Amino acid sequence: LRTYEKTGMKHLWLTPHIMEDVPNETSHLREVFAAFQEAYDADWRSRQAGSSSATAKVSHSSESIPSASKQPGEAEAAASSKISLHLAAENMLDPLFEKRLRAKDLLPLGEKADHLLVETSIFAAPSNFLGLLERIKNAGYTPVLAHPERYLYMEKSDYEKLKAMGIQFQRNLFSLKGQYGDTVRKRCKKLMKWGMYDFVGSDLHREGIFWRYW
Repeated sequence: LRTYEKTGMKHLWLTPHIMEDVPNETSHLREVFAAFQEAYDADWRSRQAGSSSATAKVSHSSESIPSASKQPGEAEAAASSKISLHLAAENMLDPLFEKRLRAKDLLPLGEKADHLLVETSIFAAPSNFLGLLERIKNAGYTPVLAHPERYLYMEKSDYEKLKAMGIQFQRNLFSLKGQYGDTVRKRCKKLMKWGMYDFVGSDLHREGIFWRYW
C-alpha cells in the first residue's frame, strides 16, 4: 500500500477468492477487511505523525541554515495520499456461486456496486456458462470476466460472443510480464490489440509477486 501511495493511486479494490475450494463467507471477509482497514489507518497515522515531526525539526534548523532542505523521503511521505480501500470478491462460477447469487449474498465491485468479478476454470467453462452470465445480468450486475487471457479453451469467436453480450474483461497486470507463461502473454497481447479489455487488475496473491514483476 505504501508503494501504491507513491504512484498516486486513490482507490484499491480487494477481491479475495470465493469458490467451493475456498468458501469464504461474506461476513468473515468483512471482518478481515475491517481489521485490515484499521491496521492501514493506524500505519497511515503513524507515518503522518513521523513526517510532521521530521519536518518540524528541519524547519527549526533552517532558522540558522537558510539552505536546509527536507531529509530524503520526507517530501515523498508528505506528498502521498491515503488510499481508499474497498472490499469485493473474485467469484468462481461454480455451484457455490449459484447458491449465493440466489441468496443475493455477494460482494460486488464499483462505486455503484453494480459490477461482479467472476472467473472460470482455466481448463473449461461451466456447462451453463452463458446462461449463468445472463442470470448475473438479470440480477442487475455487469459481469467482469477476470483474466480472460488465461482461458486457453477460448477462441476469438468466444471472446467476441461474450463482448456482444455486454461482458467486460479484466486483464491481469503481469500477464504481459510472463507471470503465467508465454502462451498467456501472447494471448493477452492479442486481446489488447483487439481492444477487448475494460479493466486491469494486479492479481497479487502475495507480496513476492509484486516485487518480482513490478
